[in-house]
Amino acid sequence: MTGLRAASLLAVLWACGGQGAPKGELMNSDLKPAERGSFEPGPTVTPGGRLLEWLQTNGGTPEGKRPRLELPVVLKFGDEHRLEIGDAWIGTDHRADAPKDAVHLEIDDTSLGVALLDTIRTKCPKDQPACAFVLEGVWGRLVELPIPLPPAPGPKRWPFAVLRVGGLASASTTYVGIAR
Repeated sequence: MTGLRAASLLAVLWACGGQGAPKGELMNSDLKPAERGSFEPGPTVTPGGRLLEWLQTNGGTPEGKRPRLELPVVLKFGDEHRLEIGDAWIGTDHRADAPKDAVHLEIDDTSLGVALLDTIRTKCPKDQPACAFVLEGVWGRLVELPIPLPPAPGPKRWPFAVLRVGGLASASTTYVGIAR
């Protein structure tokens, strides 16, 4: 350990004074694990045009209130080594290309403790270039950037902020779930 690192460590320990939480108590006892929400069926995921219209109308209010949504999303790896997410769209058929009217997503995974790519890489079978997952989140970004990003090549992508990654979506997942 270098002298500077040791001095920094000692300064932090000294500043803390060695005091922790009282015995038998948590540091912050009002923190509780997030509970999985209950969702009621919303619109169907096809046709895409009607779904996009619904999401733009019901995905948020001018006051900033946005309902939690549960979406079946196809996540396609961008390369054979699975080092990036190449495309994402609302749907369940991961064995085919996106339908012409698919709602493509720009995924915001900044609220996740583990990057979405790392999660899907472990859950999606190795021989599959894409998988469909149930993603829970909100329509739009969590934080708007002060400088707009240049649009990605390909179809227009709509922002969706992922708050929780569910399991693999089945073909029977044909609707958007809306938090009660």
